[in-house]
Amino acid sequence: MSRVINGNYPVSDDLRGRVQQAMEQLEYHPNAIARGLRRQQTQSIGVLIPQVNDSYLGMFSHIVEKTLFAHHYRALLCSTEESLEKETAYIESLLQQRVDGVIMFPRAHSRQNVERLLKQDIPVVMIERKLPDLPVHHVLVKNYEGGYIGMRHLIDLGHRNIALIAAYFETYPISERIQGALDAKRDAGIVLNPEDFLSIKSEERRFEIGYRLAVEILKRPHDRARFSL
Repeated sequence: MSRVINGNYPVSDDLRGRVQQAMEQLEYHPNAIARGLRRQQTQSIGVLIPQVNDSYLGMFSHIVEKTLFAHHYRALLCSTEESLEKETAYIESLLQQRVDGVIMFPRAHSRQNVERLLKQDIPVVMIERKLPDLPVHHVLVKNYEGGYIGMRHLIDLGHRNIALIAAYFETYPISERIQGALDAKRDAGIVLNPEDFLSIKSEERRFEIGYRLAVEILKRPHDRARFSL
């Protein structure tokens, strides 16, 4: 039976069929935890995201889950809400469940948790953000280039009064996007006005707030283009 379940030894189609039929009749289900301890693999991956109700992160989670499932892994989705306390609790749970790896969006406060994973030989992949000097893999976005190209596109369309709406102006990766946008304005000889910056407070990170701020901008005397980072 174990050879059929684990698929680590060749068996005939006839034998495989009879074993699977017997398992169905007996309603037998392998003990995943016991198998994981024996094989040192649980076929599970922890996925830590900042917000589960964010449209971009929701799509990201959907794609990751589908990809993992197609390769016979299961995703354990964890929404940290940018909280160190929640992140630490989830990391502890993932360690207890002996996950085979972790995919996460780290913050500056995440270093200790990542180090805990690495000490247990659990591979970590960081998305969008870096924690310097840690032996992990990264999947990064060219934030500066994106900000520059986005602003340049609006400028090339003839806009000059362009406002920036963003949350966490001083933090990575938003700060890189803003710098790219500002450099594009500077290269085009456009003067930056302080009123062109509109910040969404962290507790207000909703599409409705961004929409309201955009409406306020459009009500100003000069026609403006909105650039959301």
